[in-house]
Amino acid sequence: MPGVDSQSGHVSTDRETLRTPLGVAVPVSILRNRNFILLWLAYFISALGDHLSDMAILKSQGALESEITRLEAGRTFVMFVPFFVLVPFAGWLADRLPRRGLMIVADLARMVVMFSFAYLMTLAAGFGRLGPVLPLAIIGTFAALFSPTRSALLPNLVAREQLIRANGMISGLGVMATMVATVVGGYLADHYEAKVAFRLDAVTYLASALCLVFIIIPKKPETTAQDRKKRMALSDLANGFRYVAAHRRLIELLTIGALIWLCGTIVKCTVPAVVRDAYQGTYQQIGLFQAVMGLGFVVGAVTVALLGNALRSEIAISIGLFGAGYGPDDKPQSHHCLKQTNLLISALIGVTNN
Repeated sequence: MPGVDSQSGHVSTDRETLRTPLGVAVPVSILRNRNFILLWLAYFISALGDHLSDMAILKSQGALESEITRLEAGRTFVMFVPFFVLVPFAGWLADRLPRRGLMIVADLARMVVMFSFAYLMTLAAGFGRLGPVLPLAIIGTFAALFSPTRSALLPNLVAREQLIRANGMISGLGVMATMVATVVGGYLADHYEAKVAFRLDAVTYLASALCLVFIIIPKKPETTAQDRKKRMALSDLANGFRYVAAHRRLIELLTIGALIWLCGTIVKCTVPAVVRDAYQGTYQQIGLFQAVMGLGFVVGAVTVALLGNALRSEIAISIGLFGAGYGPDDKPQSHHCLKQTNLLISALIGVTNN
């Protein structure tokens, strides 16, 4: 008999539904799952906001006429240090506090910061070279809260059989959001004052929060006061660190991953200087190069997914590194050829990181 699930709002028969770990009926087709679509959109819009102002921040510091690589490196450093420091604690919070509420708070906090970002940059300008971009640390802090909370919420909205596909769709959409943001952000930086991009950025976080408001959160089993007190203890977090410390292979994997991302970030920070110095590019063209690098991430992910174990990782990485290393030594005579060659190299760098 058809029925209406009180927690998901989905009208269905048993043949059309699966069950989440909390026992909530969801459609077999993940694209018909209202809660997942809202979370998907919220993540896309939020990821868009994380990068929409990148070029405007560089413009506000006169990057094209100064040390653009240092400025880009400083911006990237301040934005991502909170991820390194706070993500373990953010995951702990996501397991103990209302997840949708945490994500909404993270979005609204970032909205307020971006709406007043031009003023905050002026206020922090006296704190050394990194002063003007220090407000990004606030953005990074709440982004570090948003990301693991989203990952923790997802299994409650989809069936276990849908989890891999759902994670893949969200990750892919995040890369697409970054690509769109860098291109649009570059256009805004070239044609408008920096504060226009900052205000639009604030609007993206507001839109993300609105999507989250309409998600119907499944009810969890009742817990006792003793259970809640135990869940709030920091012992689980300490146990997690001890687990990592006791497993050498896990430490090696984390170290290799950190080194790969470190190298990728170093290369990414040089892209603005390459675009400016190689053919006097604009902020919009810098955004295009970074978007193409993001496209390389997508190509790399698809390649790995299709070939699987048939493609040995050391061979794939060597191919990508060879292409990335060839780029700086290539000196084509044609100005147009230089641009196309470096676009290809940007894509290869993205493939390498996958």
